[in-house]
Amino acid sequence: MPIDDEYNYGALRGAAPARAPTLSFRGAGRERKVDLRRYSSPIIDQQKLASCAACAGVSALEHLVLKKGEPLRRRSPMFVYFNARRISGRHTNTTGGLMVCHVTAGVMAWGVCAEDEWPYDIAKATHEPPKAAYDNAQGFDAIQYARLGSAEEAKVTINKGLPVIFGCNIGKGYYDAAAGDGRMPQYGAIDGGQSVAHIMLAVGYDDDAQSWLVKNSWGERHGDKGYLHIPYGVLERHVWHEDLWVIGELEALDNARLEGSTSDAVADARRNGERDVAAAMRALGQDIRQDLEKRVDDARLSMRERLQAQERELEARRKKD
Repeated sequence: MPIDDEYNYGALRGAAPARAPTLSFRGAGRERKVDLRRYSSPIIDQQKLASCAACAGVSALEHLVLKKGEPLRRRSPMFVYFNARRISGRHTNTTGGLMVCHVTAGVMAWGVCAEDEWPYDIAKATHEPPKAAYDNAQGFDAIQYARLGSAEEAKVTINKGLPVIFGCNIGKGYYDAAAGDGRMPQYGAIDGGQSVAHIMLAVGYDDDAQSWLVKNSWGERHGDKGYLHIPYGVLERHVWHEDLWVIGELEALDNARLEGSTSDAVADARRNGERDVAAAMRALGQDIRQDLEKRVDDARLSMRERLQAQERELEARRKKD
């Protein structure tokens, strides 16, 4: 089933890297294959709401609970979605995509309430959660969030038991091809069509298979029970390298170096969120125009090549006659 039939995407890429702590590693080895699904909470279905960043953030937080062996009380993506958009200044009048840094900043600023206190109802996407939801929201004073610098650092992070939130602009055709078994084709094997902005959660990798294991937010009916297997070559070309994020008890990680202040990053996001989203929207408009221009140029080139081929065929027939 084509993904446009049921789903939205919801990613917004910053025009410039957001202010945030960074996490790097010193001499940290890793396994060639890691699968963290045993710590994964049930797949979220974002439906026709551009909430993928909020869903990925909630899944990452629920992962922390399950990894500790604690009982899971589902968290509210709608609560996270509203507060991330509050940072952007667009929370009460429109719906639309999120920047990952606004999701993480919103979580640190307001916490996350339980799902049953603010259930997933896209009709209420612009409604402020009730006061009780804020009063009962779980805070996360003991955790930090940070940006990672490379795919290799993402693998080391996953090897240490923490999933990685990432943004990308993979073509729609790749998602359609993976709808049944979750396996995306190799890069270039198909015409991916129009690129779409999306945010997901990497929960594993396999160096031998050259593939990432990714938790999506389109329900269990899409892909491998809600998961995707994305070839390294596809993400290498389509991942947003400045949007590789991890959230957890980062200061406690072995062989890791956390630089920068989470509280400063949250304050910066709240202070400059509207400006950053406006810049991101301008950049998005430019990207869309460039993509359309490229598609028009490609179509013209394809038509010219077909006409030239027809002319060669006609000329060959004339010579034969």
